[in-house]
Amino acid sequence: MSDVIAKRAEGKISETDILFIAEEAMKDEASGNEVLNASIGSFLEDDKALGRVEPVCRALKQWADTNLDYPPIAGSLDYKNAILKWLLRDQYSSIIDQCPVSFFASLGGTGAINLSMNTFLEEGEAVLLPSLYWSNYTQLAKKANLSHRFYNLFDEAGRFDIASLRKEIRELASKQSRVLAIINDPCQNPTGYSLSKEEISSLFQMLQEEGEKVSLTVCFDIAYLDYQIREEACHPLFLEASKEGLSFLPVFAYSCSKSFGSYGLRLGALIAFLHNKEEQQILNQSVTGLIRGIYSCPVGPLMKAISEALKEEDAIRKCIRKNALTLQRRGKHLAKALDQFGIQHLPYEEGFFLTINVKDAMKLYETLKSKHIYIVPLDEGHARLAVSGLNDLEIDRLAKAIAENQ
Repeated sequence: MSDVIAKRAEGKISETDILFIAEEAMKDEASGNEVLNASIGSFLEDDKALGRVEPVCRALKQWADTNLDYPPIAGSLDYKNAILKWLLRDQYSSIIDQCPVSFFASLGGTGAINLSMNTFLEEGEAVLLPSLYWSNYTQLAKKANLSHRFYNLFDEAGRFDIASLRKEIRELASKQSRVLAIINDPCQNPTGYSLSKEEISSLFQMLQEEGEKVSLTVCFDIAYLDYQIREEACHPLFLEASKEGLSFLPVFAYSCSKSFGSYGLRLGALIAFLHNKEEQQILNQSVTGLIRGIYSCPVGPLMKAISEALKEEDAIRKCIRKNALTLQRRGKHLAKALDQFGIQHLPYEEGFFLTINVKDAMKLYETLKSKHIYIVPLDEGHARLAVSGLNDLEIDRLAKAIAENQ
């Protein structure tokens, strides 16, 4: 059989892949064991029911069998406007008026990352990733025929390491004609860290300086943006990205999965803030051609359902905020429990995940797995814990199990 598989198609999903581990946990539970699953990034209520965003669920029931014709390759206009209004909030009109925005509906946030890797780099070039990262980034890079390099995520003070990112941008710029860097913020996966306004300002100042020296694109993975506890206004990332005179290209990978509890219905968007109409036209042609050559077009009924649901914006925001506060409370609870056992962890502020420092992540993973407890090893010295699916009793049990088995 091996002789019929093309070299570029060879490979398999790692046994430490998040969805692989989650599947192992489900099989374990189905066999009758009591499982503590701290691997999967879906928001569950304390009783283990999948967290619902009711206006979205109602819209799905109403619109699931409509819009079954082929939609536009880049997505419907209603979906585009609904998502941009949802994200840009009070600054929607001013940003749309002053900044050419390209919008491409995608198959989840994963699809948006895929589009960015296949659009902004040549085959054989390297994409720049954070040192602690969502494991699927490297799989996406591999399938786009890219290599990868890492910038250090945190500096010695426990803040986002802008200096390391600058250093790695310069290093890549000396080897290839363009640079693509991915920044996952806010509620970073896997640490739960969010950049402050001051850090965002400093970051964009650095990117502006480096963008004057090399063709630089920065893809902000904002899959967890709606789970940041913040003021009800346009996010600073969008305010900075829409400013005139940027020397680099800011793009955003958005996911409906986390925000609207529609993990399995695969819808998202790649959004780019361009410098001028000419750039916008070139990008639109390139990305729509890529979409057409991969999956043809996005999912029409789901775009319609999300567009209709977002007409109940206040109700949806209220529901998401409730879930976000629950997540933050769980994360703080876990951090406190870990501290009580002397287990070191990286800075957590909000979101689905927290990362611990360990001596041997694979050994801890295997040991806990034998006890029907599932975590995600990241590298030799770090493991990810998902508070998204844990109740308070499980959080206490998890911290104790880690302390007893390190």
